[in-house]
Amino acid sequence: MNKYAQESLRYNIEEHCNCCQSVLLAYKKEVNIDADEALRLGSCFGGGMMAGEVCGALSAAMMLLGLKHDSRDAKIKGREFQSEFIREFAYLRCKDLKMTAKLPCSQLVAKTAEMLSDYLAK
Repeated sequence: MNKYAQESLRYNIEEHCNCCQSVLLAYKKEVNIDADEALRLGSCFGGGMMAGEVCGALSAAMMLLGLKHDSRDAKIKGREFQSEFIREFAYLRCKDLKMTAKLPCSQLVAKTAEMLSDYLAK
């Protein structure tokens, strides 16, 4: 488990942050946002936008890709990362991920943060 996975897991479990906030907070230094901005930005994306839709950890990863790349490249990288997420977890939706429950949410958050780190290192 890399530092981003560990940090996101800590925020999720110890700080009781939602899935999106946890991933954003783990990467805050890399995208030059402070903790308050990360908390506010991710506040409505936990639990699949509070409706069981797109996974909040994935939403955070997509936001981070947008902050790290220009608009055109971010769209390409976002599609690639989304494909990797589907390969790993089979679904994008929080409801579906919870129903299949390969991992508890906290572990999915950590794995997504780790996958993003690996993806960015390519």
